[in-house]
Amino acid sequence: MTAVKVLKALEETFAQDSIEHELDLSYDLSIIKKNTDLFNEYLRCFKCIYDNLAAIGKLVSDQSKVLPLLRELGDGCESFITTILKPHVRSFKSLVPLLQSHEERLQLYSIHLK
Repeated sequence: MTAVKVLKALEETFAQDSIEHELDLSYDLSIIKKNTDLFNEYLRCFKCIYDNLAAIGKLVSDQSKVLPLLRELGDGCESFITTILKPHVRSFKSLVPLLQSHEERLQLYSIHLK
C-alpha cells in the first residue's frame, strides 16, 4: 500500500469518526439541562461540548452559544434572560460572569427564605 493510499484511508476513517463525534456532541447539547443545585456543572458541561466541537474543527461563534445556554436555564432566570437579550444578545464570554452572579444572588435569596 502506498503512502497516499494509507493517508487517504486514515483521512476517511477520521472523517467518519468526526461526523459521529459531532452528532454525539449535538445530541449532548440537545439534552443538557440546568439542575438548580449544580449550576457551575451545567456551565462546565456546556463549555466542554463546544470545546469538543472546536477540537474536531466545528467552530461555533461566541454569540451563537448564547441562546442555547439561556434556553435551558429554567425557572428563576426569566427576568435575567429578558434583561440580557435587550437591546441585543451579548457574547458568551460576557454572558457567563453575569449569569454566575445572577445564580449566586438566587442562591443567597433562597437561603434567606429558609
